[in-house]
Amino acid sequence: MKNFIKTSLFLIIASLFFSCDKENDTYIDEQNNILKDIQLITYHGNNKSANTGYSMLYFKDMETFRQTIKNLEIEAEQHDDAYIAAYPNMSADELTLNESEVGYDYYEPFKNFEKQYNFNNSMFKGYQIALNNWLNTEDLKPEDDPDIAYLELEPEELVVLNDDGAVKIGDDIYFVYNGGEIIFNDISVKEFSGVIDTISTNTGFDFSGFDFTGLDFSFDLTWGDILGFSGTEWADYSDIWDPAETCFQDARTEDQWSVGSKKRLKGVVKAVDSQTFGKKIKAKSKYYKKYWVGWLENRASSLKAALNGSVENSCGDNNYYWFDEDVNYTYKTNSFKAKYKVTPEDIGFSNFYIPYNLLEGVHEKGGNRHAHILEP
Repeated sequence: MKNFIKTSLFLIIASLFFSCDKENDTYIDEQNNILKDIQLITYHGNNKSANTGYSMLYFKDMETFRQTIKNLEIEAEQHDDAYIAAYPNMSADELTLNESEVGYDYYEPFKNFEKQYNFNNSMFKGYQIALNNWLNTEDLKPEDDPDIAYLELEPEELVVLNDDGAVKIGDDIYFVYNGGEIIFNDISVKEFSGVIDTISTNTGFDFSGFDFTGLDFSFDLTWGDILGFSGTEWADYSDIWDPAETCFQDARTEDQWSVGSKKRLKGVVKAVDSQTFGKKIKAKSKYYKKYWVGWLENRASSLKAALNGSVENSCGDNNYYWFDEDVNYTYKTNSFKAKYKVTPEDIGFSNFYIPYNLLEGVHEKGGNRHAHILEP
């Protein structure tokens, strides 16, 4: 009888334990389990995603993370090159309109990546919705361009972040948002979901009143201030450009120009000094055209993106590298996008510092050339 009572009590307690923890039964405790090189981690206990869980991708280290981004970029280029090669007699406009006829999707490699890891809340997914909404507007207003809201990140970068801009790399969570980036050291997805629950608002993230006690973190404020923390306590973490300085490392400039009736050329020049995505400078040109179905990312017979001007290895060292738009460029045919990208290692530097008013992005579609200065 005593054994029966003990067994019954054990079963009751066990059932209560497992029923209470059932909502988290798919959560992988990253600190006590061996993880794959890349995998999805979902925690079901936070308020923000109570029904679907709070998810982000995990990468075993920074090398795996950045190599994945590089592989996705190459795969997308090869995917598009194969489409162009399949229709050698079509013009750029014909190739654009043919996409819907044959079911071609430039963004397919990124969508396949999401499916591979069952990643349903990537930042790329939100970007796609915003992009389609913008292309369906009448005027294609530059200030409403979703690329601005999504920090001019490339699809291969957006698809590895969750919809908050978070990714776990090794033991740390990298949180990229419109104020820069925060690296939370040695933190679980479960713990981070509590941070997100506390700071999320309808318009972004508000750290006012958030208690960071017990969290090991570092800041890299490159694009703006953290709302709620503007005092001297945070000054040491800020990379925000000071007008008194003569160089800067993080900046982006976007412009849009008319290149014909219902035709737009967009140019972006961007410098990045990021712990998440590394150091790079890029110039990107994108072409849009309006049809009866609305605006489309339209292929151009020729599209160029280039850099012109100089950077320094260290601010004020007078060790300049000079970019020439006739040398440092990418030229694409029958594509809607051309991108030229360079890292410090590509030019024998260990770092990038951009002297004020000395570097410009150059964007050209056919004979239409436009240039703009990269400004902090």
